[in-house]
Amino acid sequence: MRAYYWKAAIKMFLENPFTGIGLDRYQFYFKAYREVGYPLKYGFDITSSNAHNVYLQMLSTGGFLLFFSYFSITVITILFFYKAIKKNKDLLNDNLTIPVFAGWVTFQAQSLISIDHLALSVYGWLFSAVIIKKSIEPLTSSQVESQIISNRSTRNLNLVGPIVTGVGFLICFIMIQPIAKPDALTLQIRGLASSVNMNSEPQFQDLTKQLVASKFVDQYNKLLVGSLLMQKNQVADAEMIFKSVADSDPISYDALNNLALIYEYKQEYAKAILIRKQLMTVDPWGAKNMYLLALDLKSINDRNQMIIVRNQILAFASQTEYGKLAKDNLS
Repeated sequence: MRAYYWKAAIKMFLENPFTGIGLDRYQFYFKAYREVGYPLKYGFDITSSNAHNVYLQMLSTGGFLLFFSYFSITVITILFFYKAIKKNKDLLNDNLTIPVFAGWVTFQAQSLISIDHLALSVYGWLFSAVIIKKSIEPLTSSQVESQIISNRSTRNLNLVGPIVTGVGFLICFIMIQPIAKPDALTLQIRGLASSVNMNSEPQFQDLTKQLVASKFVDQYNKLLVGSLLMQKNQVADAEMIFKSVADSDPISYDALNNLALIYEYKQEYAKAILIRKQLMTVDPWGAKNMYLLALDLKSINDRNQMIIVRNQILAFASQTEYGKLAKDNLS
């Protein structure tokens, strides 16, 4: 499976070598770049949000400059470790240096087949910092212990560091509040959506309006709330949300697909057809979307176009569920 992720990442980089497709945008482009074998083997709705290789993820989303910067840090860490060992052979018997370097190598190994997970990345950067520090001041563990004891015995209390840290934390805490608010609103909305209490409906509507109006709301939260609105049969509000996401991000598969479903529910097939044709550029091998497009064409009696789409499905997905549906229902 990872081979498909890696090939897609390489294609993204080759078409966007300098800037990449955009940070954290792999999931929105994967369907456009995946090979046809992926949906045929794993399903047409299955996708990926990451290349499952940190280096390829940076190469595809940030371009060559981001990849080169990250790769350079990796090379520098190795060179600094070699420098530290060459400068002080005692580090080979040190209880800190070798375990730290082994941990760093393990982190780099897993990053070749996994995602850039924050909980693990912290250790990767920490290990790199320790290795570089040891090359600059190659202290043994016994020297480190003696230095700690010496520091504890120091009577001069330096308050500058704690004060600067405290002020910085306070500023960050204040700045992060408006950014974190949409997530808190989403949690409240999800709770109210599952409630059977009819009195919660006004609060649900109010929180939904606050979320949509927020300047810091991300696409994920908007799509989630739009789906909840559809479940509550508030189609007009859901349509507004999905349309706003699709307007700001024309390759958002979820926004476009939900918008097409709404138009089909309202029997506005002409609008649904336009959206599903747009989805074909986002997901060229999406047999499910093609099948629904053909049904929409059938609904407006456009038989010629329906047959064209039917043949497209059968050309690569004749043995799949949607290939069989196309044979049975699109004749």
